[in-house]
Amino acid sequence: MCSTTSEPKAGEGGHRIASLDRKTGSRGEGDLAGRDRLVGNVLGSWAAQLVFIVAGFLLPRVIDRHVGQEALGVWDFSWSLVSYFGLVQVGIVASVNCYVARNRAAGNLAGLNSAVSSVTCLLIAMAATVLMLATGAVFVMPILFRDSAPEMITDAKWVVFLNGAGLAVQIAFSAFNSVLTGCFRYGIANAICAGTYAATAACMIAALVLGGGLRSLALVHLGGEALLWGMVYLAAHRVCPGLRVRLSSARWSVARDMAAFGGKMFMFTVSDLLQGQAAGILIAVFLGPAVLALYSRAMALIRNTSAMVGRLATVLTPMASSLETMGEQQELRGLLVKATRYVTYSVVPVVLTLCLLGGAVLRVWMGANYEQDAVLAILAIGHFAAMFQRPAFNIMVGLNLHGRLGLVNLAAAILSAALMAAALGWLRAGLEGVALALVVPLTLANGIYTPMCTCRRVGLPFGRYVFQSLKGPILCAVPFGACLLAARITFADRAGVALAVGVGTGGLVLAPLYWRYALPPRLKEKLRKVLSCVYRACDSRKTLTSAPESGKDSARVAPQPKGETPADCL
Repeated sequence: MCSTTSEPKAGEGGHRIASLDRKTGSRGEGDLAGRDRLVGNVLGSWAAQLVFIVAGFLLPRVIDRHVGQEALGVWDFSWSLVSYFGLVQVGIVASVNCYVARNRAAGNLAGLNSAVSSVTCLLIAMAATVLMLATGAVFVMPILFRDSAPEMITDAKWVVFLNGAGLAVQIAFSAFNSVLTGCFRYGIANAICAGTYAATAACMIAALVLGGGLRSLALVHLGGEALLWGMVYLAAHRVCPGLRVRLSSARWSVARDMAAFGGKMFMFTVSDLLQGQAAGILIAVFLGPAVLALYSRAMALIRNTSAMVGRLATVLTPMASSLETMGEQQELRGLLVKATRYVTYSVVPVVLTLCLLGGAVLRVWMGANYEQDAVLAILAIGHFAAMFQRPAFNIMVGLNLHGRLGLVNLAAAILSAALMAAALGWLRAGLEGVALALVVPLTLANGIYTPMCTCRRVGLPFGRYVFQSLKGPILCAVPFGACLLAARITFADRAGVALAVGVGTGGLVLAPLYWRYALPPRLKEKLRKVLSCVYRACDSRKTLTSAPESGKDSARVAPQPKGETPADCL
């Protein structure tokens, strides 16, 4: 169990739940577990993630067109290297939203301030360490890119340093984003993140079009990070007016408990880096930056899909923490099944598209040189089990029972890295071998072991859980897959047509099925209300346009239903 901070004593600024609403800005939030905001938080998170997906599609293509495939590979490699610098935070930031949610549920404002202050002090020291690591990495670039042109080596130095500085800014302020999510204000967090990232991506594209290079991209990205986290800092204090981050509020005992929680998450961070970034470094070393660019584009599609799942599942961590604090075990079981079912509904069509028309997606996106059908299909199938079991993992994190899962994932990641090195260095298996080496241990650890542990913890039979979670999504996806397969066979030589026809016809078949079986009743009711309001607005405009123009006041407006105004539709 996630141990909450100690109860505040008299004179230490302790406030119970009655004053927590006044002091922390929890204005009128009756459900401290965030259930009343679940759907809105998820939809807002997905909308924000679409901004990242669109920018992620555009930016690599612009880099490839304006500075070349090798420069794109250098950009990818630099990010792979900088990602390892994030290990210095040892996962401690992952504990913040859990502790914020628990302290809010318990009405402990002093504990909330102590948790955020303690972690922020540690994060500032870690950010300074990242900046020093980025400075040191500058001197390693000539060794890693000894076969590249001098200009490319210079660009690699600047990219590593500037992106490392951006990561330092992110680490220093990351606790304040967790304050927003711990208060279940994902809408604010997502709006800030998506808005600043969209502006940053637009500036990066403009810099390339105007003749800039990798250094310009990294400099713009650093400016975007500074803007983003400055806004997050201000928003956290506005949402939580009682938040006070001071050195005097920091407690070593609190930091130690949160570091223990974060240490378990740290194993997952290491696992992700070994399974993801290690592949990039190994490919760059054995096959070169240009081949890495090919693999990275296929992997980017998988990461975008996983990110959409993560946006849903992340909401579950503070929710599970709050539900356990309130002793609602039955709610936990229902949350696990429903969240897994909705994740599967959202993931299955995407995975089928990447498996059957993945080559067409890459061809339309990046061009014929980037088409990697087999690699993308292997990655999509291998990541499917891990993606649809992400809710189980996040619920275990909220319960602070993810230590053993972390050890299993770390072992799977080490095995993946060893298999990838063997596939490239010994077997000469190419990108297909790398993909297989990555996904087999991932599926065993995340797709099988994690849900079994979660079901045992919440008291839910594993067979019933799998059946209730998968039955509806799989049956609905069968006709969608048939449409994709038919389009691939019919338009084998025309990638764009196959993709448009397959996804278009499949979507038309899938839409009524998802309306009937997938959408929650409350969401369907809201959609019906919005559609009804749109229809009435269009009908009113039609009546206004067709009314006889016998005078200035002769046009008649269709009457509104009694007691309802256009504002009610919103």
